[in-house]
Amino acid sequence: MILPKVLKKTTNYLYKKQVKITNRRKINFDCKDKLVKKSEYKKVEEHAN
Repeated sequence: MILPKVLKKTTNYLYKKQVKITNRRKINFDCKDKLVKKSEYKKVEEHAN
């Protein structure tokens, strides 16, 4: 009975940890994505002018 409980707890912990990491990466990626797009847009505008 001990082994299944340990496996279950480990699975839940890893699952929760993966969700947190995924959420952090998504937020960071979204922020960087917006900043990069704005920077590229400004560079394109400067070259056009």
